[in-house]
Amino acid sequence: MPISKSLVQPFRKPMVLVGSGFRGYFAPFVQGASPSPTLFDPARQGRFDTNSPPSGWYDLGWIDQFKRSSAGRIGQIRSGYRGAVRAQYRGEIGSSVEFEFREWGKLQLALSKGTTHFNILKAAAGAPQQPVGGTPVAAVGLGSGSTASSIVLAAGGGVQFQAGQLIAVDVDYSGQSGYIGSGIQASFVAAGTVTDVDYVRRVTFNVGAIQSISADTLTLQQPMLGGAPPTGAKVQGVTGFASREGSSFIQSWSAVFVVDTADGAQLYYYYPQLSVAGEREESTYNVENSGAADLKGFGLSAEFNALAFDDPVDGETVVCYRGFFPAAGSQAY
Repeated sequence: MPISKSLVQPFRKPMVLVGSGFRGYFAPFVQGASPSPTLFDPARQGRFDTNSPPSGWYDLGWIDQFKRSSAGRIGQIRSGYRGAVRAQYRGEIGSSVEFEFREWGKLQLALSKGTTHFNILKAAAGAPQQPVGGTPVAAVGLGSGSTASSIVLAAGGGVQFQAGQLIAVDVDYSGQSGYIGSGIQASFVAAGTVTDVDYVRRVTFNVGAIQSISADTLTLQQPMLGGAPPTGAKVQGVTGFASREGSSFIQSWSAVFVVDTADGAQLYYYYPQLSVAGEREESTYNVENSGAADLKGFGLSAEFNALAFDDPVDGETVVCYRGFFPAAGSQAY
């Protein structure tokens, strides 16, 4: 007679999830009168390719301390003199997710704050001092033929930039109100509040690092987040990035968090709309085997609320999807 499985608890190796943690991918969420997420369709796109993400999704790198929390509620209907539960129903729906970015960059900084995020434009000589930078060096116009990875400047513009420099590429601010920023909504401007011609480039996500320069063509290390520059766009040098605690704009994103296992399975969580839940302080962690005493790493803590999405399949209101691609050789259950 074989030994009872409840005594030895054998497991089926391909069905045990063993990985090295989650990696985060974010994509634009269009806010406004017709809100729209960036969709991840596992039927058409298959497993989320972490080496070559689907179009529109951006790798935010290593994340740690990943934690999901559900705020959903199950209500009960009781009856009888003993108050026995006869039925249950779903009440309010809610979910949140928190984690720490281990890598720092424009998008990580903006996501962790969830509001207008600034590019520090290279200052003009004698510019008045401002917390996010005063008058910048004049923007350089574009020639023809620019792409998301290659910026063609007007004749003679190349001498104003250097390899390794950060740049912002977007249009002049011309008094418009509403959402601004090419490709990705970077901020919301109320009518009559902004007069700075460089304001769109101060906040745009269309930034990049120059890999090389050939005459008046700047080749970038990565494609710009917002894609190819629009007609009328100009270029300015960027020396860094800045966030503010406060401000009124609240930004939303779509997100996918992925963990791949040693056996080839994949677990993912897809959030159609995440919006910052509150200000979080930076975190620290020990750097092991660094060869120096008390060396610390610094992380960007972030917490998001999952906002409602009406699933087109059946009209149900949801906040998150959990998906699983089994490893080869796995049984169904």
